[in-house]
Amino acid sequence: MTLPQIISLVAAVIVASLYLRDLVPTGIVKREPETLGHLRNIIAVRDAYKTPEVTARCNALMEALLGIKP
Repeated sequence: MTLPQIISLVAAVIVASLYLRDLVPTGIVKREPETLGHLRNIIAVRDAYKTPEVTARCNALMEALLGIKP
């Protein structure tokens, strides 16, 4: 095989693995719990916008996700 063919084959395998990863059952591939991903996104927003209103609303949203009673 020539170098361009090898590069093309490697690229095709990478692209195929990106599409086929979602078809693999969750027992084989460890995925983070959905709530953890949501919390991570909320924390990222809270850290990006340092206003008191955004901080308060993000904290309220995290409390609601976690089921914490104020």
